[in-house]
Amino acid sequence: MHTNHQNPKCILVTGAQGGIGQEIIKKLTAEGIKIIAVDLNIEKLRHHASITHIEECDISDPIQVETLWHTLSQKNILVDGLINNAGIFPACNWQQYTAELAHKVINTNLLGAFFMSQAFANQIQEGVIINISSVVAFIGSSDPIYGASKAGLIGLTKSLAVHLAPKIRINAIAPTVVKTEMMKQVPPDVLAKYRHGELLSECVEPEAVADAVLFLASSASRHITGSTLDINNGVYLR
Repeated sequence: MHTNHQNPKCILVTGAQGGIGQEIIKKLTAEGIKIIAVDLNIEKLRHHASITHIEECDISDPIQVETLWHTLSQKNILVDGLINNAGIFPACNWQQYTAELAHKVINTNLLGAFFMSQAFANQIQEGVIINISSVVAFIGSSDPIYGASKAGLIGLTKSLAVHLAPKIRINAIAPTVVKTEMMKQVPPDVLAKYRHGELLSECVEPEAVADAVLFLASSASRHITGSTLDINNGVYLR
């Protein structure tokens, strides 16, 4: 049986209000793909006429994730693509981390992606999942918990690829620091270190991540699963 040769018709994007999320939505809707936009705060999303449906959800809470998918099911909304883009970067001194904050980061960045993927796989016959990880998964982060959550996404991608094949393809994208509001939270010395190590001089824009999402979601990548696409200006080569 041939699977995943069709481009997705309806894609759910978490972290839809952020810089990368909004660019992903812009890119996908331009291709005629319907968008289910999900975020903790949805105020900014209400102005997007191109979005098919908006849902408020804290993906760090498995109960809210379950409710989200139940709501979509009740409304007969069939999703055949999932972009696990939601993530938090606390921008605090790692030695000041509390257990509560550590759990919040892991629950959002890693477990949120897992429970979203689990629910997605339960309701779809064929589709694609894309996890937004980070280059820090490979080179380390100024924030060890954030780095661990993004490294966990790489392992999650590989493991789920094994479980979900052949009906669902799942891949990850690992960008370097992307020019968004979140970039302003990165300590200047850390940012300078990344930029100094990059082989290409142009700063990575959210559009570059959105381009990669479109490729990995489409039939053009039908032979790719369990992989990680680096968008890091050559700061890390593997």
